[in-house]
Amino acid sequence: MNTNNQNQNVNVNGNGNKFKINQESKATINQDSNNVTSQKLTIDKILIELGKLEELINNETSLESEVKDEALEKIKHLKQASQNPEDEQMKGQAKSAWRYLKTIPVMLKNLNENAEQIKKLLPYIDIIKTFFGF
Repeated sequence: MNTNNQNQNVNVNGNGNKFKINQESKATINQDSNNVTSQKLTIDKILIELGKLEELINNETSLESEVKDEALEKIKHLKQASQNPEDEQMKGQAKSAWRYLKTIPVMLKNLNENAEQIKKLLPYIDIIKTFFGF
């Protein structure tokens, strides 16, 4: 009975096996690198869309100032949370912000051109839901 099976797959013989291990390691590193790059692109996309939404809300005349201030604060929370998506507190703030921002079209009193642009940007807010996984 062999009680020492720990080294069963660790013993490497010949150049072929070394190549295989190196290729597997390289593939894992590349995959991790691609995930980081993909997440960075997602964060960049979120920040760009949030910037557009922030500008539109800031310029929207049919929103009450209290609603506008709250929306701008929520956008700020989303920007902060996107920089640290694993933090549970930030994730909670992002979820609250996402829910609030989804209500903005209902609060618009007048469907002017700016309001229509805000409505078009709101689907991008769903990227946030996917990004944070809520």
